[in-house]
Amino acid sequence: MSIIDQTAERLAKQVKKASPHVDEQIVQYYYTRAFNRLIFYVICIPLIIILRLNIFSFITVLLSYSLLRRCFGGAHLESDIGCLILSVVTMTGGTWISSYIKPSLILIIAVYIFTFIVVQWTGLIDSPKKRIVKLRAVFIRQGYFTIAFLTLITFILYYFDETRMMTGSIIVGIMIELASLIIGKIRYR
Repeated sequence: MSIIDQTAERLAKQVKKASPHVDEQIVQYYYTRAFNRLIFYVICIPLIIILRLNIFSFITVLLSYSLLRRCFGGAHLESDIGCLILSVVTMTGGTWISSYIKPSLILIIAVYIFTFIVVQWTGLIDSPKKRIVKLRAVFIRQGYFTIAFLTLITFILYYFDETRMMTGSIIVGIMIELASLIIGKIRYR
């Protein structure tokens, strides 16, 4: 058990002691996620600064990826540390790549068509350990709304952002999530 898991478990027990009606496992899960996110940001932000990457591009890549990941899921790793390392590498690498991508209107349309094709093929990719059964249709419906929202934002930014920095960042975030969905579909079939 990692230090993060031990700390989350201790805190969850304290919360359970203070509020007996609370589900200790759920509290522990959210503490673990919060600690992992905190560590992710503590590593990524200085790395973005050291590599002289654009912080707004990082936020845009992360946000577009996270919005889709929340709805459709994706590939999961066995350990939290593996997930953390992969997240740091993909988000930092995605930010770096996005600085070189200046998408055309045709590329943007192609990416969104590809997004709908991949999402239709993969569906929802959940963790084999934590299956989503009850809310599957809700997540997929929210996912399609999210794709439509990202499409609208991308076209608006394309019109106003002459540098194409933000549109490139959104496209990279989406492509990272699509890669995760494809890997998850192949891995968990």
